[in-house]
Amino acid sequence: AAVPEFSEFGATLIQQECGPAGLKADGKLTEGAQSILPVLESAAEHGVKVDLLLSPHYMPERSRAAEGLTSIIPQGHIKYNIDHPAARQFIEKWLRTIVPMVKDSPALFSFCLSNEPEYATSGRDSHSRPLWPGFLAGSHGSIDELNALYGTRHGSFEEVPVPAFELPEEADIAVRRAYFDWACFNHRHMANWHRWMNGIIKSIAPNVATHVKAMRVLSLGHRAAFAQMPDPELFCEFTDLAGCDAWATLPSHEGPDEWWWRSQQLYYDLLHAFRGQPVFDSESHLIEIPYGPVTVPVSQTRCALWQGALHHRAATVLWVWEPWVEGVADLQGTIYFRPANIHAAGRTMLDLNRLTDEVTAVSRVRPKVALLYSMPSVFWEEDYTRAVRSAYTALLFMGQPVTFVTERQLESGRFSLPNGEIDWIIVPRATHVTDGAYQGLEAFVRRG
Repeated sequence: AAVPEFSEFGATLIQQECGPAGLKADGKLTEGAQSILPVLESAAEHGVKVDLLLSPHYMPERSRAAEGLTSIIPQGHIKYNIDHPAARQFIEKWLRTIVPMVKDSPALFSFCLSNEPEYATSGRDSHSRPLWPGFLAGSHGSIDELNALYGTRHGSFEEVPVPAFELPEEADIAVRRAYFDWACFNHRHMANWHRWMNGIIKSIAPNVATHVKAMRVLSLGHRAAFAQMPDPELFCEFTDLAGCDAWATLPSHEGPDEWWWRSQQLYYDLLHAFRGQPVFDSESHLIEIPYGPVTVPVSQTRCALWQGALHHRAATVLWVWEPWVEGVADLQGTIYFRPANIHAAGRTMLDLNRLTDEVTAVSRVRPKVALLYSMPSVFWEEDYTRAVRSAYTALLFMGQPVTFVTERQLESGRFSLPNGEIDWIIVPRATHVTDGAYQGLEAFVRRG
């Protein structure tokens, strides 16, 4: 109903969501899913674009009849086994129904493959377990190499168990090595599940952009979070946009800062470094959730939107345009209820649309310095992420545009457009890196 009004205060993009639960057994859309179609029509009429979140976490009630479908370690939104044949059938049928119906809409901006994906069951079920030995073989080469690291006597990779999800803090080094291997396997497996969905969509709508609403990976507080949270670099291998869910809220939990400016900007710069893709933050949090009847300065709203745009964010959707529903705490105190902040956001979006050329010019400045993005160090070195944030802040305050270089880029020798002209790589307490990344750093130094 609000679509006709959005463009009047600068909003030209909204997100709508509907998942496999929107498909009835006879293959027709439910009433709720059908509502997407008039929204697209209204958006096209009023100059608004729509990002369609395909929400594979919303499974139909009849899926409960599939034996073993929900036998997983529940994490985040996904409450089922992503490899179960029934799950694959429900998702594929949903994609092959909804994508053809909307793909030619002039209002369609993009497809979001999933919302804040987390998972912890890779290799723990009969469907994904056969992939585990192959992953280990590719990582270690021989079972003797693995046994030397794990302190075990396995006769083959097929005998190696998947570690328990809970990793005790007092776990010895060998146990942590096994857990790290599984975490990397889980990252790759989750990425491949999204790649499968992306492939179906692209086979139907090759010209519609895709992305994943991935959460921050340099703000993790414990190893289990590292394991269940996918590596966004893997998503960017096959999606068109570098998608995310970032925060720039009050109050801050980052230290002495008033708000979370660093988490937002750092994550955008990191995502952009992978392949030089535009960043799409499809769930931008400018206000803590839930948040009580406390004033949020309009200057913070404007600053968060401006700073994000200057750090490669090309599109964003603000959380959230919904009335409060009793019992849903996350909807309390959002921007929907804050006219002054709505005005500030609209003014800023109009400014950004008016000054597109200037903002683009800032975004295209090629950094001379990069920070090393090291997932092994995220896991093994508790001071790594703190050092990244500290170095990132210092560089910005020195007037330096900052990018990242990843271990995969160092291993392959293929850098992206954002980091293709760097003269310096800062290694911020990255005490654990891959052999290939180490060799890539040596090659970088030899080039001067």
